[in-house]
Amino acid sequence: LLQELIGRGARVGVVVSGNITSVMAAAANRQMATLKVCLSAPDGAEAALFQDEDGDTALSVAAATGSTAEARLLLALSA
Repeated sequence: LLQELIGRGARVGVVVSGNITSVMAAAANRQMATLKVCLSAPDGAEAALFQDEDGDTALSVAAATGSTAEARLLLALSA
């Protein structure tokens, strides 16, 4: 479903309630498959670099929540 939505133009970098993006939510909730789909979206790399008002990014949120595999993926992408 997510891939279909992205294919129809949905953006993963949209900041939603709680000041997070889809990339941040996937990283924080140990959703590796979802994170990979989000990162492959046209705005995925930009969304991975988004910083909230506290300066948190998808990488810092993944690290803070113990989402080790997701943090490693983001780190490998230099997010």
